[in-house]
Amino acid sequence: MAAAIGGVVSAVLYATCFMIPPAGMLLCLLVPFPAILLRLSIGRGMATAVTFAATGIVALVFGNQPAFYYLAQFALIAIVLPELLCKGWDGSRSIAWIISANLLLWSLAAATITFVKGVNIHQQAVETINGSFARALDMYERSGFKGEELAMMKQSLQLIAELLVRAYPAFIVVLMILVAAFNLMLIKRFASRLPLVPQISAFTEFRNPEALVWLLIAAGFAMLVDNPVINTPALNVLVVLSVIYFLQGLAVALAVIARSTFAATFRIMLYLMLIFQPYIAIPLTAIGIFDLWSDFRTPRKQENL
Repeated sequence: MAAAIGGVVSAVLYATCFMIPPAGMLLCLLVPFPAILLRLSIGRGMATAVTFAATGIVALVFGNQPAFYYLAQFALIAIVLPELLCKGWDGSRSIAWIISANLLLWSLAAATITFVKGVNIHQQAVETINGSFARALDMYERSGFKGEELAMMKQSLQLIAELLVRAYPAFIVVLMILVAAFNLMLIKRFASRLPLVPQISAFTEFRNPEALVWLLIAAGFAMLVDNPVINTPALNVLVVLSVIYFLQGLAVALAVIARSTFAATFRIMLYLMLIFQPYIAIPLTAIGIFDLWSDFRTPRKQENL
């Protein structure tokens, strides 16, 4: 019964991802959580039961393709993440292994579909992206945008569409990272109420491996090569690493804020700035990169003069 209820909740959350786009972007992050919560509350096997129950519901209501996307996006996070945590794995290490396993499975599935069925998955993705932006532009035209406003809107949409066509694999990976990280945060929040309490380090301690910065540097230099075979993969790597280092910069900022008397107020201000002034993500990303050498989280001792 619990698995069926969890499956319904997860399927409803997933349905909002494409039925109610603004709210769906946030609720989409919660899709694996019913399976994870029941695994940690009741026991092994619950996450698998909930995941496949939700997949069946999605298949019955929306068809096989959305059900396949549900499995591809959320199954490993829902099933494997709580198991790794229960084995004592650190949160960031668990997420890294899950994302790597998902990428491997997706690559194998894409290669199989391409060679067996002769379907060009990349071309389908490009057509889907272009079609979505064409519909968005048509919606703006119907809404009354004309002249210079419509031209600026069209130019902006074309630039975004071109970026997505080149870097949609990176944005898929970023979505998986955000989903896994958000669910890890929820697990930590509910940990005290669970019979099985996984040990999860505080987010303020999050730090990327030092060697990862060399991949960032290599991708940056590869972007200078005027060849899409080289600079397109480099762009995807840069997008993913930028998000990862942004998370480290955010961890640094929250660690520094935690030492303040008005920590709660400053945290709220930081989150509001990220929502209404997203450009602040750029200096936070830079802080995440330079934290490798500066160690901003360690309080500086004042020297006696």
